Amino acid sequence: MAADTTQDQLIDMTGGEGGLSSAPVLAAKVIPHGTMVFKDAASGHATPTISTDANRFMGISHERVDNASGGNGARDVEFYIQHRFILPQDGNITQADVGKRAHAKGNYQITKTEEDLPYVGTIEKFISATKVMVKIDFDVPTVIPEA
Repeated sequence: MAADTTQDQLIDMTGGEGGLSSAPVLAAKVIPHGTMVFKDAASGHATPTISTDANRFMGISHERVDNASGGNGARDVEFYIQHRFILPQDGNITQADVGKRAHAKGNYQITKTEEDLPYVGTIEKFISATKVMVKIDFDVPTVIPEA
């Protein structure tokens, strides 16, 4: 798994029908701008940490939130939902993978390999060996019940 970035990121967002949502931040966490936000499985608070697929993807942070010295929920983070973003990829995604599921590999990198990693959305466009466009899809259940 890639290491999480602690630096704010310049993001390239290309529209979508979604907007912003927010959630209280886990104690002692800093969520950098432009990185993926996850729902902590144990507490339900927002965190920048993957922790395999136990922590669910919520969106991409709209702002930097520093809750390093705060308790659970002392700060809220706003994040984008249901938009398209150009994001770094791990080098394993090719044109043939357009339309496939994208998974988080760290809080600022996409992979096509599940490896018990959180689902982020759909690969919509292959840009290069280092970048892809992903249509994010927040907090999707791992198992979708049958109708």
